Amino acid sequence: MNDLQLQLVTFGQAKRLKAAGFNWPCFDYYNANTQQLRWQKSTADFPHYHNRRDDSFSAPSVALALKWARDVKGIYCGITSIMQHYAFFLEGHDGWCIGFDNHDSAESALLDAVLGELEKDFPAADERPVIPANPE
Repeated sequence: MNDLQLQLVTFGQAKRLKAAGFNWPCFDYYNANTQQLRWQKSTADFPHYHNRRDDSFSAPSVALALKWARDVKGIYCGITSIMQHYAFFLEGHDGWCIGFDNHDSAESALLDAVLGELEKDFPAADERPVIPANPE
């Protein structure tokens, strides 16, 4: 990645974002079967809602995913630099999480923490209650 590109979410983060309801359009996406990053970039292309498909996971920039968490989910969080290191704050956590060498690593760690908070609000697929087809 060059200095002019925003960091994209990892495959694991993309799966977790989809489960959390991320539905903003973006150019990049992961193929669910191969886990390979794909993109649609040409003069005629426009962002798509890749999470609508079963075989793909939207791959927004980490910054866009965090903006979605703030704007849609109401999660208060942020990143700052402290004495040549980076730190993140997430409401509900115990203060600042510090010690990151660069902004990208702090931002990605913050997204993981945010996704962890969102996952507390919905059960994993294997923990969801089973509703019988023919209740007695």
